[in-house]
Amino acid sequence: MIITPITSSENSMEMFYARVFAFALAVSFVFILSGVFTASSSVAMGGLIAAFVLATGFVTYQVRATLGITR
Repeated sequence: MIITPITSSENSMEMFYARVFAFALAVSFVFILSGVFTASSSVAMGGLIAAFVLATGFVTYQVRATLGITR
């Protein structure tokens, strides 16, 4: 696999946000799974809330980026 560097700062910031979002979503899914396997509904609910907040923030970011809103 060949990794090509991203030259545009806008693309690199977008990739950074995408990686942070993916990592945070993975952590929230770990909370959901650990809550399911340990039968702890509060841990699973915390993971679901975190996933919902992350998804809402990501959709908001994408809509703002599509519309060209910077602030």
